[in-house]
Amino acid sequence: MRKMIERQRVLETIANVDNYGDGVAYEALGHVYRDVALIPTVDAIPVIRCEDCKYCRTYYHGKNMPFSYACGKLYLTSNLSSDDYCSRAERKEE
Repeated sequence: MRKMIERQRVLETIANVDNYGDGVAYEALGHVYRDVALIPTVDAIPVIRCEDCKYCRTYYHGKNMPFSYACGKLYLTSNLSSDDYCSRAERKEE
């Protein structure tokens, strides 16, 4: 699964690094800053996967092997996997 980062936070972190007198390392950070700033971005919204949703129910078959998943919010039971998601999901409490 792809992981995403907030580019602005990375740039702020790089910009806030103190120069400890090593000009080469500081120059390298400048190149990293420029490269990160040029990375294309995507318009993305974080989602909550079924396996992390408080409404997801796992039904086991046999020796504790996940057999199927069901949604207690939408009352869906067919063809759900732990990697699915929907707009009504709510994260489980830790």
